[in-house]
Amino acid sequence: MFQSKSVFCWTLIALLLSVFEVQAQGSFGPGCSMSKDYKFNFFISPENQISGLYGALADRLPPTVISNCKGASGKYLGFGLGLRQPYFSSDAADVSFDGSIRPEVCEIKNSSFQTTMPFSEKKAQFDDQFRLLRQCTYIEVTHLDAKPIQFNEKQNHCKMTKLQNGKVRAEGDFCYLRINPELRVALSVIIRPECTKPEFLAANNLQYRDLEALLQGYVVEDDQSVVTENMIGTTKVRLSVMPNSKTIAVNGDSGPETAQFPTTFTADIHQGPIAIRDGSFGDDKKVFFDMSLLVDTRSDRKCGRGGDCAGPGDYQIPVAGEVEVFEIAGSGKKVFLDSWYGGNAADPFAKGGWQGIFRFGRKVSEGLEMHVGRTYEVQVNFYNPYDDFTMLVKGWEQLLVDLTLMNGTAGKDFIQPMNSLNSLLGLPQLPVLPQLGSTEVEDQLEKVRQMMQKMGQDQVFPPYYMEACDRTLAVCQKMNAQSKYLTLSTRFTIKGISQEDGSYILGSVSTKRVSSFMANYSTTPPALPHLVCE
Repeated sequence: MFQSKSVFCWTLIALLLSVFEVQAQGSFGPGCSMSKDYKFNFFISPENQISGLYGALADRLPPTVISNCKGASGKYLGFGLGLRQPYFSSDAADVSFDGSIRPEVCEIKNSSFQTTMPFSEKKAQFDDQFRLLRQCTYIEVTHLDAKPIQFNEKQNHCKMTKLQNGKVRAEGDFCYLRINPELRVALSVIIRPECTKPEFLAANNLQYRDLEALLQGYVVEDDQSVVTENMIGTTKVRLSVMPNSKTIAVNGDSGPETAQFPTTFTADIHQGPIAIRDGSFGDDKKVFFDMSLLVDTRSDRKCGRGGDCAGPGDYQIPVAGEVEVFEIAGSGKKVFLDSWYGGNAADPFAKGGWQGIFRFGRKVSEGLEMHVGRTYEVQVNFYNPYDDFTMLVKGWEQLLVDLTLMNGTAGKDFIQPMNSLNSLLGLPQLPVLPQLGSTEVEDQLEKVRQMMQKMGQDQVFPPYYMEACDRTLAVCQKMNAQSKYLTLSTRFTIKGISQEDGSYILGSVSTKRVSSFMANYSTTPPALPHLVCE
């Protein structure tokens, strides 16, 4: 009930293209449009008994606006704040509006994890997060033209209450408004003030942790509908209940009025799937790398005198690393081919209390050739997590600089239709893009810059990590600018080309992990870990 699914497998190219696409495609569903807002990051600090927004753009974020509903007059606007479900794939975005969670339909083959996170643990954590979401938030509806908001006061899944200022408070799983041609409403997520009180959280057994939610809107036929097909938009919402600074170390440099995240980094990281494809066209040589990691962010928890318990693993962490590719010569010498900072442009953070496959964005390695029968090695180096994330963001920013410099250059004033992108395996089918003149290109690049600013670090998140520890928090390594806490090395021989997807077939695989606080190993698995779904 009340579930929708949208799976994001974006590369940085797809991220840039999505900005161009929004202009052309308009609203997602029939007759309404929903503003494409930045992600809302909320925090609750029981220690300081405050709540608020955090992030570089927190003071400038507008509410989510739904308007342009003339084509849907007489129908209903359904909306709700649903919880993202914790499946094995980091880019799966299944949403639950009623607190139900489907059993995992996928499994990781050839997993390097010592133990698999059982579904019972996922469900218990999900139940905790859902109760936190429902007991500590509600949605406030405001008509932007100060007109009455029409709704049925008796709804099966929502309590709607008129407020004295003409606004409406919506509490529940899924709520409905009557659509008329003048409908133009703002939806705002509100944090309940009682959730800043430690005693309220304790009395309701609400845990100190992170959660990811999605505010979604739909056009439906009636105010009893449970069909969530005609989605008009999504706004990401993150809610973080901050741990007590006397229980675990947090970043307090920004003062007690802000969110304070743990400064201990905990993640069990292994090499995940590697898919490599030749993308050459004539003399234009290139190779596509699609890489993933196995990541387990869970950690033990510590409890304070007031009964509050939290662990570093309860909160999202940035996952990025320096990728290097070598060819192994006949003498065994490693010949350097390429390097880059790998990460995920759509979502660079791994969920807290999670185990699964964290997908990097696709890397297009220009000028590179790889050959059947030869042996190669992919190495991923992890330094200070904050610095790795910073380098990842700087790489995106440099791409924008390069695109901006290209704009206005003789012969480069137009971005030509990118029909060839449809042939890239792994990307969704993209419509043919129109030619964009230099003025339009600059407008679109500015939107991408703003998106990158949202993803970039600020004074609050991600924090500067002082130490990296294993799951038990017993074995740790101090972090500094020169720290390297993990190296993953994967060596393989290219045996052939798959007839199914055109990727190289990797054989004679060997993997190695070297770390000062994670278990080291060297092994020859039958194949790299990969996700298999029913």
